[in-house]
Amino acid sequence: MVKRFWYGLSCCLLCVWLPVRAELCSIRYFQQDARYAYRTALLRLVLDKTQELGACRLSPQFTTVTQDRGLALMQEGRIDVVSMPTTLQRERDLRAVRFDVLRGLLGYRVLLIRKQQQADFAAVQSLAELRHFRMGFGMHWADLPLLQYNGFRVVAAPHYESLFAMLARGRFDGFPRGLNEAWQELGEQKAAFPDLMVEPTLAFHYPWPVYFFVRKDNQALAERLQLGLQRAQADGSLRQLFMQHHGQLLQQAQLAQRRLFLLSNPSLPPGTPQADTSWWLPTAQQERLGLAPTSQ
Repeated sequence: MVKRFWYGLSCCLLCVWLPVRAELCSIRYFQQDARYAYRTALLRLVLDKTQELGACRLSPQFTTVTQDRGLALMQEGRIDVVSMPTTLQRERDLRAVRFDVLRGLLGYRVLLIRKQQQADFAAVQSLAELRHFRMGFGMHWADLPLLQYNGFRVVAAPHYESLFAMLARGRFDGFPRGLNEAWQELGEQKAAFPDLMVEPTLAFHYPWPVYFFVRKDNQALAERLQLGLQRAQADGSLRQLFMQHHGQLLQQAQLAQRRLFLLSNPSLPPGTPQADTSWWLPTAQQERLGLAPTSQ
């Protein structure tokens, strides 16, 4: 009896003195293909910079969904964070972390084309001439109306993966891709579509900042993401990660050697901060675009 008493007491004391293991939070996301490798790495960095707010892990969900379906999953509470270009509607429906994680990069576009049309594109000298070409684009992408607003004829497809085959078959003439996307995608698709290339003489630009978004009621996560981004920017780790993922692609782009056309973005929310491109865009190019150089 006495032994049982002391055994029970020792178990109780052990329960009192052993620290309770903190529950690991899970941040659910759906954007998982190679286009989002940098943004996923940045999410990990942001969580690492804010460890005092709790240990968290990233949890990939729903491997093949469209952007619209992913946003619906967030509204249903099944996804916690997305990284997307901002629009008026997205900022009405969701809570935006107003920090452009791509430093204006996604708004600078080059074209995937078929090699046999290289001379046709190289002859383009004006935006009006560029509009003669048909562009392929994702049906659910938020900048589809932007291209149409700027006078382009657009062939829309519901699935991103099908656009490369459609281009190869001549369903359209050019596939606009961000500077951070074009060469990576060309490498991935080269074996299947060897006649595709990145057009070397043209580019166009529209303001297209990429933010992290969370649900309206998830203020805590929004504040944590903002804090982590600010800390990563202040200590240089954000710039290091950005250049690690994009430095070589930016060299390939040779933006200074391209004819650059400016497009309007009617869906940009009022008060959207101007992108800080000082890490990667030469001052001469900023002046050519009419953008005042800034630094952070």
